[in-house]
Amino acid sequence: MAETLPFDDHALQAVANLVAESLREELQVLTDALANANARPTLTVEQVALRLGVSRSTVYAHWREWGGYKLSATERAPIRFDATRLPDSDHSPMDARFEPASVPRRRRRRRLIANAPRMPQPARDAA
Repeated sequence: MAETLPFDDHALQAVANLVAESLREELQVLTDALANANARPTLTVEQVALRLGVSRSTVYAHWREWGGYKLSATERAPIRFDATRLPDSDHSPMDARFEPASVPRRRRRRRLIANAPRMPQPARDAA
């Protein structure tokens, strides 16, 4: 018992053509979006540091503010930047917005612990 469909071959072909055209349009939109995304210049941390005249550590400190994104979800993933979203590059490297004021490092004092074991001292010859 074979059932007959209410469509003839001509109607089925018309529906298939409409579906194919719709898919073709969607693929074209996706292709255009990918082409535009790949056309944007991306920069590495080092390239951003050179472009802005700041240290790499400053770039790492501000990567989220400056439009950076990681290439994967891991903590140590490389960071890339969209060149169009970077701050103006005409600032001097010592501009306060980019480089924090240097803070002098404190020297660590060595403290001797009372009654702690000590390395034996070599015997001194009394001459």
